[in-house]
Amino acid sequence: MNYTANDVAQHFQKYSDHISHYAVLHTKFRSANKSQKTLDYYVDQTNKNLHFALQVFEAKIHAGHINRAKRKPEIYKPLSFATVEGAYETTNNELTIHVNLLLGNLPEQLTDAQIYQFLTYGWLYKAKQSDNLSFYNIKNDKESACRAINYSVKEGRTDRERLWSTSGIWSVQNCWIPHQALN
Repeated sequence: MNYTANDVAQHFQKYSDHISHYAVLHTKFRSANKSQKTLDYYVDQTNKNLHFALQVFEAKIHAGHINRAKRKPEIYKPLSFATVEGAYETTNNELTIHVNLLLGNLPEQLTDAQIYQFLTYGWLYKAKQSDNLSFYNIKNDKESACRAINYSVKEGRTDRERLWSTSGIWSVQNCWIPHQALN
């Protein structure tokens, strides 16, 4: 079956009640005047950097229990949906490859400032990526969650092939649904 960006968005939207935060994480990779091979490499590196940053983030959000998300991911690992955008041939020197990240299932006692700090720590200091991060609290705002989901798959709507290609938009390896915690 060939899934579309709308199918992916509908899948994400099933969990929109559980999404509490939305972030845009820019990389140091610029796509201007790069070959497709280089862009594919950048997307692969972005996915690896995001995976590493999320592992650091998971350890930080459970203070005093750094392995909690590893030992019981079905309960403690954050809900995450990620897309990687900006990896197309362009002449715009300002365009960076960036990640749209939707998060949920975070410990209730964490403040927005702490979540931002831990995410920045993982992305900027550990994964060595750009300090250009945008961060939004969309908890209890289903309309904003749906808007963020639709925004996250916008490039998949314009180029259906890129949604599922190896260097595709949907970062499947960085998505997680902690079913047990959400039930």
